[in-house]
Amino acid sequence: AALRAVKGRVVERIPDGTEVVELPSVGATTAALGRFQANPVVAYAEPNARIQAAALIPDDPYFSSQWGLDSANNIDIDAPEAWSITTGNPSVIVAVIDTGIDLNNPDLTSRLWTNPTANSDGYPGDVHGWNFVSDNGNIQDDNNHGSHVTGILAGAGNNGLGIAGVDWNAQIMVLKVLGADGSGSIGDAANAIVFAVVCC
Repeated sequence: AALRAVKGRVVERIPDGTEVVELPSVGATTAALGRFQANPVVAYAEPNARIQAAALIPDDPYFSSQWGLDSANNIDIDAPEAWSITTGNPSVIVAVIDTGIDLNNPDLTSRLWTNPTANSDGYPGDVHGWNFVSDNGNIQDDNNHGSHVTGILAGAGNNGLGIAGVDWNAQIMVLKVLGADGSGSIGDAANAIVFAVVCC
């Protein structure tokens, strides 16, 4: 009845029970949200808005020195002190919901999670994660934001290559929800979260 009242139709059902609804026009969104939010049988309603990665193209020449992990003025996270206690645990799986990763970067590919139920869970080709933008197993980064985030999070450390991530041993589940222009949808992000929860 709520859908009929706004002339909406369900175009996608996310496994947690959430539904993505298509309305007859963009202008109908505000009115439909008001009606859904006032309806006691609707748990929540929000626009399936575009999401965007922040611009992360630094221009300072010493950015690659990773001052955020360890710096002379001690405005950092004290990573070396933490690494003296632990460099991470390979049983930890971290889902990176972003633009994918650079599959040619050994600092990243050495950290990839491998799906124990690949090709048998409804996502053919989901060996290391899933591309919700193109609905396939191609997790190659075509924007660089996801690779940047993943490198900081869990790039291989102490291997003589590139940078050192904060956690040298975590497994990275790659969930691509942002395209080449750095944008995506909340619906895809929600599906990625469900994927991560169900797989792990």
